[in-house]
Amino acid sequence: MLSYFRTTNPYRLLGLLLVIIPFTLPWWIDWPGITLPELKSIIVGAKVLEGFSLYTEIIDRTPPLASLFYGLCQWLFGTSLLARHLFAFLILFLLSAYYALLLINKKAFPENTLVPALVFAVLLTASFDTYALTAELPAFAFLLIALKLLMDEVEFREQRDENILNLGLSLGTASLFVFTYMFFLPGMVLLLLLFTRLPVRRLLLLLYGFVLPHGLLTGYFYYNHASADLFERFYRANLLLAEQALMRAQDLFLLFAVPLFFLFLSFFVLNRNARLTKYQSQLLQIMMLWLLLSLIHAWVAKDLRPQSLLPALPALTFILTHHFLLIKILFVTLVF
Repeated sequence: MLSYFRTTNPYRLLGLLLVIIPFTLPWWIDWPGITLPELKSIIVGAKVLEGFSLYTEIIDRTPPLASLFYGLCQWLFGTSLLARHLFAFLILFLLSAYYALLLINKKAFPENTLVPALVFAVLLTASFDTYALTAELPAFAFLLIALKLLMDEVEFREQRDENILNLGLSLGTASLFVFTYMFFLPGMVLLLLLFTRLPVRRLLLLLYGFVLPHGLLTGYFYYNHASADLFERFYRANLLLAEQALMRAQDLFLLFAVPLFFLFLSFFVLNRNARLTKYQSQLLQIMMLWLLLSLIHAWVAKDLRPQSLLPALPALTFILTHHFLLIKILFVTLVF
């Protein structure tokens, strides 16, 4: 199967649908039922669509862009769970394709391959919850954009100011979909300090880009005489209210036991057999640190569930793809 994706022909990505659909078909036929985040998204979306104002008439800590996203989904799909799940499936398929093409463009592996798209899509099938149409999906899309801009910073010796500004904007926008994605800002600063030149001026530019969406949001609510409601019911509520584990950590560990087994095996294979360029080694180190950041984020996330691990998928995909490509190289070496 992997040989089919060892090509850079984008049309091969359509074959990915034929591979993934059988894994998810039982869910489309008999979905386990509506989850609490999905129910909340429908209720909030219905209220937004009816014209209720955020934080003054809708008393909830859902981030503002997430609320607007739920209103759009309510307008498009109503309460149809099947339509919502199919749309979420399409979003995640496009994100897997985007990430695979990004890695090809960045020459992240010794050979150009679409295997990352396959690995990414297979990891998504670990739980039906990953296909829930919640704010984690657009937030994850902006996080992928931030990761791409980080790779740009590492790749080019002469960094560009617009990259660092857009990186901050992407992280700031993601945090207005999922508040705990704010956690990736200090992580991103750490990665930039370790792998690029980050003088104070560029650090301030990154912080400005991150704060800008929040500043525009605050200005809008201040203009509508609702800034106190914004700080009380969005910022303060998300910072102080207790976490709500929708799934036990032990069950989440068991759910991802197979990917974790291959992950540990990948560390062993990479340590013994990897022959990477300096740039590829830097990307591998970045992904290992990104994986650690993603696991810490899942631990501090307000709603612990499989979608909380979405930020870890790029790093898992990157490391596992290296593992599968090295196995192929070792097999060819032993045979010939």
